[in-house]
Amino acid sequence: EEVSKDSTDMVIEIQQGVFSWDPAAPSPTIRGLDVQVKRGMKVAVCGTVGSGKSSLLSCILGEIPKISGTVRISGTKAYVSQSPWIQSGKIKDNILFGRELEETRYESVLQACAFKKDLELFPYGDQTEIGERGINLSGGQKQRIQIARAVYQDADIYLFDDPFSAVDAHTGTHIFQECLRGILGSKTVVYITHQVEFLFAADLILVMRDGEITQAGKYDEILQSSTDFEELVGAHQKALKSIDAVEISEFLSSQVLVEGSSIGNTTSVKHVNQDQLQKKDGNHKSREVEEELEPENHKERETDKEDKSSPACARRRKRERQ
Repeated sequence: EEVSKDSTDMVIEIQQGVFSWDPAAPSPTIRGLDVQVKRGMKVAVCGTVGSGKSSLLSCILGEIPKISGTVRISGTKAYVSQSPWIQSGKIKDNILFGRELEETRYESVLQACAFKKDLELFPYGDQTEIGERGINLSGGQKQRIQIARAVYQDADIYLFDDPFSAVDAHTGTHIFQECLRGILGSKTVVYITHQVEFLFAADLILVMRDGEITQAGKYDEILQSSTDFEELVGAHQKALKSIDAVEISEFLSSQVLVEGSSIGNTTSVKHVNQDQLQKKDGNHKSREVEEELEPENHKERETDKEDKSSPACARRRKRERQ
């Protein structure tokens, strides 16, 4: 049910909603859905894979058939899927998507979506032609073009399905701060994320499991009361530590090969010590061999002296002088 945005401050309201892609299925896709979102709220949705996060956005979009319950949506919607959709044509046309160009807003959107520097890398800037399915773009660039397109539409409600998955940590933080909390600061935003660092600033966090919302509230509230959420946070932090450990290991391994690097030297202390010991041991053995050979060398030198003083040697020297 579409409601005039001037008649209520509640832009998303779902009560006892039951939804299913297959109405004949014994178990619905989403059940017992109760959600109330006011204008301007930032709502984060989290949960394990297959918990129903994307389906929740589909319920708000009206794509999943409703079995029972009530749904009231107030305002226009813009949706950013997890798999970017790019049309053949110029980058600029992909962002404007039929809207008239407002230069100031257009530049603000590019900045908020961390895409201005990328345009400098393209031969013709935003006039660069995009190949079929964005073949000449990286996954992160396609994702940011899709986000920029949605933001430029100036909708009332924004639905983002894991918008940070295809970008690096620095770019993701920029988009979260400058886009979701910046240029969309006054808009209602519902975003799915697996990254804990983007949950702290949410006005409401919905934790999903098996097609149901198991916990709802702010970060500190549900962290203390929700086992599911605590497990998610713990798993995320563990994953980050594993990634950091791998990166540190790779970094240190590369540093071992760099001569004169303090980290490399520290890392290869054992190898250096072993090499030094081997060299010392080798030198020690060499000296032992030399000492063992010394008597024989002494004998050879004595023999040489005796040969030089022999009569045969004296006659040879006499002939050489003649």
